[in-house]
Amino acid sequence: MSRSAIRVGLTLLMIFALSWRALADDFTLTGRVVDANGQAVTGAKVSVEGSAFANTDGSGKFQLQLSKKITKIKEVRVLKANMRVENFDYQTDANSLTITMMPAPHFFQGQVLDQGSNPLAGVPVAIEGVSLVSTTDFRGFFAITLPSNLRVSKSTKFKISDAEIGPDKITVNEKYNFVLIAGLPVPGQAKAAPAPVAETTSVAVPPAGMVNVTVYDDAYAPLAGITFVVDGKTYVTNAKGQFVIGTEAVDVSKFSATGYLIATFDFDSAGNYVFIVVRSEGEAPTGPPVREPLDSLVLDYRGDFYEVINQLELRKQELAEKGDKIRQQMELIATKLGTSSANLKPQQRQNLTNYLKNLEDALIANDLAYEQAAEKSQTIVQKLKSTILEKDQTIEEVEEKRQANLRLLYIIAGVALLGLALAFAYSRIAKKIARQKQEIERQHKDLQQAYNQIKIISNTGQKITATLDFRNLVATVNQNLMNLIDSTVFGVGVVNEADQKIEFLDFIENGQKQTYHSEQMDDKRRFSVWSIKNQKEVIINDLATEWKKYLSVPNYTVPAEMPQSLIYLPLLREQRAIGVVTVQSNRKHAYSEMDVKILQALASYIAIALDNSNAYEIIKRRNKDITDSIRYAQTIQDAILPAPRLMQEILGENFVIFRPRDLVSGDFYWLNRVTPMSPMYNEEAALASAQAGERVYFALVDCTGHGVPGGFMSLVANHLLSEIVEIKRIQDPAQILEMLDLRVREALKQYEKVNDDGMDIALCQMARLMDDQGRPTGQTRIVFAGARRSLYYYQRSQTKLEVLKGDRASVGGLQRKTVAFTNHEITLQAGDTFYVLSDGMADQNNAERQKFSTRRLRDLLEANAELSLAKQKELLDTALDQHLQGTQQRDDITIIGVKL
Repeated sequence: MSRSAIRVGLTLLMIFALSWRALADDFTLTGRVVDANGQAVTGAKVSVEGSAFANTDGSGKFQLQLSKKITKIKEVRVLKANMRVENFDYQTDANSLTITMMPAPHFFQGQVLDQGSNPLAGVPVAIEGVSLVSTTDFRGFFAITLPSNLRVSKSTKFKISDAEIGPDKITVNEKYNFVLIAGLPVPGQAKAAPAPVAETTSVAVPPAGMVNVTVYDDAYAPLAGITFVVDGKTYVTNAKGQFVIGTEAVDVSKFSATGYLIATFDFDSAGNYVFIVVRSEGEAPTGPPVREPLDSLVLDYRGDFYEVINQLELRKQELAEKGDKIRQQMELIATKLGTSSANLKPQQRQNLTNYLKNLEDALIANDLAYEQAAEKSQTIVQKLKSTILEKDQTIEEVEEKRQANLRLLYIIAGVALLGLALAFAYSRIAKKIARQKQEIERQHKDLQQAYNQIKIISNTGQKITATLDFRNLVATVNQNLMNLIDSTVFGVGVVNEADQKIEFLDFIENGQKQTYHSEQMDDKRRFSVWSIKNQKEVIINDLATEWKKYLSVPNYTVPAEMPQSLIYLPLLREQRAIGVVTVQSNRKHAYSEMDVKILQALASYIAIALDNSNAYEIIKRRNKDITDSIRYAQTIQDAILPAPRLMQEILGENFVIFRPRDLVSGDFYWLNRVTPMSPMYNEEAALASAQAGERVYFALVDCTGHGVPGGFMSLVANHLLSEIVEIKRIQDPAQILEMLDLRVREALKQYEKVNDDGMDIALCQMARLMDDQGRPTGQTRIVFAGARRSLYYYQRSQTKLEVLKGDRASVGGLQRKTVAFTNHEITLQAGDTFYVLSDGMADQNNAERQKFSTRRLRDLLEANAELSLAKQKELLDTALDQHLQGTQQRDDITIIGVKL
């Protein structure tokens, strides 16, 4: 068999194999989504192993196109409002997937009142079908986690202290997920409700349900001591900025604040508190207060910015010729910034950053268009080169022909009879050849001159368009222009629309820069004004006789010192004159048609460069404004972090390594203290924790992303943590994470939209233990719950670093199977140390792309655990700096150590 036959066979075999593989990799997965009762779930979005989402039809069925066949499914995501994935079953042989959904879990709240409409504190509350039992606080409030399929209604059976409550004593508000149980006898064994630290209102608790009102300033800091009149009744905010009213009074028209204006008024989806933002009456009014959802506390400017970005995207193919659109869009954003720069939020700054990137892309598109023009000029140059070479070849051919004729004439001259005839013929031929040679040489010279001029214009144009500074632009043009045309005077004027004048910043005469001068746009005696207003060239070779072509003014006198020949060309961008360029000569008839074309070519480059220079200056100014705004965002984020003095007061000896990757960080740490005198203190929980005193809540949170997006997420998480512990009064760490997971998904609408944002968190509840006489024992009980974050602790008695691992589930993110967070409890002695950290340091790579690693970090903590915390921080900082070796930080880095 020949080699060619073998090659053909191998080629056919390869084509067959590739075709077979392409067909084999094309895989369709079918499936169905149902609820716990087997009923179809319609309108849900389904994704498997990171694929694109597919919608379920009326029968709950869906189809997914995958790149290859799969034998085992690890990740299933389903987006459906108020539902979560319970489990899924994949039949490999049938390529069929069945997904079972369950309702999303929720929290239910209520209040218990006695026959005198006074709150009953410390009484157990149970609901039929729910295993958990809740206990009322000093205001009679309670909260219970309900199964996902249970909704409380009028027919739900309640038990108070094991006594079933009749439906006549129960009022259910299904809209706000709230129940009022009133008219109960006071149990003989019930403890008296402790009085609150400071009375927040002068009005008795209304019998029809309670609502907690929280008042903030425009920086979202609680305001204490503010007097409110609500529906004719007077209230004063406590140290937390709170007071209590009846549910029937929740109406913005019934609220007024002494000395303040109400800017924002809202109540949360659970119906248990009202959120108010006030401003001092001395500040400029912002309009009447509006009802807006708490999930959008940060003002959303994205609509404006996205409109601008979409317009640029639709016009990106035109940017090469429409550079002035960049300035128009910048002026639009400048207007927005000028009216609202004081209220910028992190999300706004991110939008500005994205928008700036689009503008930079637009300028790059312009540059590419200019480069294409330069390339076209180079193409013409190459064509001219080819023509010159062809002419040179023609001259050589003519010369060879002349030599041949000479040889022929020498031969003919030898013939006497034909001598005179041949001499006459030679004379005529020689003259004709001489004329042809002279014409060809002239054409060659003209072509060579044109080639040199085009080369100079091309090089000058490239230099001009690469110049962003106006004065350098003028100097560059002038240096090259003198090699092309007579330019005793040269200048570039820029139109100042605001002052209606033409400004000549650098006017050059005889190679010397002249002082600044301007010409008014209404001056009819100026050739520059005529050229700009008519958008036409002014070409004059004898000023004394030709000025009348352009100026229609009486008594015009030509100054003796004025040049005799001059050209004015308008600089046009998008049918709009942005300036004018002029060359002038003291000689009459100094400029030819070729000179005008040369200047026209340069004028196009000058207009582009001038446009770029203006855009560059605007971008520099806007970039500085954006950077300053982000630095202010850093100041705001620093303000929400616990102060070092407060960390020292509550936690004792500690160290904090906090290194954001950008100016603002997606990492943050949070601290809250619940004392026996605090309104949210649960006395029964305190008695059940071995005579524990105050409880301290401490968390380290690693939000999705970094920079402005991460900083925005950190603000949301900080607000939700404070809301859950201080307002909803949930104090169990695992329940706090479950509520935080639910609130993040609600806030980011992750039950309805594709949104993978979330956070990892390490949360500790700390309690200093007391003996029977109320004296500290030196022991600290820590209850820890983690979402993909762990707690490391070092016991001096064991000389070993131990770890409490968090659950393998994040807070927030796309739908997944229901995961209950777990509490871990340890008791540490005085002198023991514990650590919480984000994954930034462990994941940081060095110049060789090697990660620092969790193992190395853990070994470093264990080896230095006996040292002071200040020394431990120094060693960690040094190890991190040596590992980086100049490598850019890839993520936010936070490490916190606490010695008990």
